[in-house]
Amino acid sequence: MCCRRIFTSSGWRRGAVLAAALGALAACADYGNTLEGSISVRATLLFDRVVTEWVVDQLVIRYLSERWVKGEAARLTLDAEVVVAGVDIPVDDRVRIEHFITVVTDGGEYVQEPPFPQVRSGKIHFEEVSDQVDGMTRGSFAVIFDDNRTLNGKFEAYNQAPGQ
Repeated sequence: MCCRRIFTSSGWRRGAVLAAALGALAACADYGNTLEGSISVRATLLFDRVVTEWVVDQLVIRYLSERWVKGEAARLTLDAEVVVAGVDIPVDDRVRIEHFITVVTDGGEYVQEPPFPQVRSGKIHFEEVSDQVDGMTRGSFAVIFDDNRTLNGKFEAYNQAPGQ
C-alpha cells in the first residue's frame, strides 16, 4: 500500500487509505470498455483489455481475458465494407460475434465454454474508426441472441498491428 501513517487521527488515516485504494483501482480500470448482458449466466464476460486490429479486409475487436480466465470474452469481426463511423450497422452475415474462453473447474480441469448462440438481431455503432495502426477506434454494440439473452458492449482502443 502506498499510504503511510501521515495523519494523527484514525479517521484521517482510514480516509487516506481508502482514497489510495480507490485511486489504485481507478488506475487499473478501463473506463471506455464494457461488456455486459444476460448472456453472462452462461458465458464468462470478464476481460482485461480491448484490442482492435485490421486483418486483411476485416476489423477485429477483441475483449481479451488474461488474468482470471483465458481467451476472448468476445470477438467482433466485421467486413471492412460495413465499418462506417456515425451510423448504426446491423449485425448480419458480414459481422461475427464469437466467444472463446477457457475456465478452470474446481477439479483443476481446463474447459472451453460453449460459443455464443446465433444472433437474432443487433447493431454496432462506431463513434470513431481508423484503419491505421495507432488510430483510435471507438464505439458500442448491442445484440439479442436466439435464446433471448443479450450482450452489450463499449470499446475504445488504439489499433494494433495484426498479431501484436
